Amino acid sequence: MSFRRETWQARMYELSVKSLYRFLSKETEYNKFSRDRCTEGIDLVFSSIKGLVNLKALVFDVDFRIMRPSHLFLDFCAILPELHNLQYLQVIVWRNNFGDNDQTAPILLDRSPPPSLKKLALHLVSPYTPVQCLKWLLRPSGGYHPEELTFDRPDWHHDYEMELSNQLLSSESFESAQRVRFLLDAASQDSARPNKAFITPIVNLLSSVRDLELYRKRSERSGELPRLTTRSPIESLTVCIGRYELYAAHLVDVEFSLWIERQALPSLRQFRVRGVRPEIPEEPCEAGFPLIARACIDASIPFVIDFEGERIEDLHGPIYVPEI
Repeated sequence: MSFRRETWQARMYELSVKSLYRFLSKETEYNKFSRDRCTEGIDLVFSSIKGLVNLKALVFDVDFRIMRPSHLFLDFCAILPELHNLQYLQVIVWRNNFGDNDQTAPILLDRSPPPSLKKLALHLVSPYTPVQCLKWLLRPSGGYHPEELTFDRPDWHHDYEMELSNQLLSSESFESAQRVRFLLDAASQDSARPNKAFITPIVNLLSSVRDLELYRKRSERSGELPRLTTRSPIESLTVCIGRYELYAAHLVDVEFSLWIERQALPSLRQFRVRGVRPEIPEEPCEAGFPLIARACIDASIPFVIDFEGERIEDLHGPIYVPEI
């Protein structure tokens, strides 16, 4: 029995554990999510994953956000150093208990994720994210150095939106991945305003970002757009606006043309607008972004328009393509 178990573990290269949460899952059409209400036996699940030493891709989209134990995400992080061949990680980052300020996070400080781990996709379901664990995942250490980070859009009530922002803004920036993208979720509520409280502090925390993709929803005011610091050496900036329509194009044209004219990103070498094809015959072209087109010409920056997707979900992927 022991031999069979070891053989099975040695042959496991990809593992996906999902609840009904619709996170980075093009194959599902769930409009609601199911929060998992039971953590009984989760330690056995973690220990079993820990034994999968040849695992290359791990997707753990299980939503424990309402559970009282605050150590669950810490326990999850603790198994990652054992996965010596892990290349891709996709996970929902569960919240702390209120008032729990990552007191147990120092347990991770003497270890780091495996050097093979290059791509991470993270969904921060709560502004009460365990920040020390999050920074542990994002910060290079020893041979570990992530290359690509994907963040799924949160849907937070505006009363709590500054919780994560305040913690991240008080942190010293550090070098990490050069490519960072933030996904646009068509199902998120218009009342959510995460750009200012979410994208800005994360991008400013990571001082090495060169390729950035962010989103611009038509319901967001210009004051809620990211306020990026000039220390970010961003060379390629992509703005995703969802489905193309004239009003959304106009907002992007006005706001981001000023970024280019004022050299808000002095290292910028390319500007791209992407999204989903319009439902009516209204071809996206440079004429829909006259100010950006002119600003890019004056700054000698290529301007790329990309509206090839049929659905918002098409813009996400492929998140992970197995190479096995």
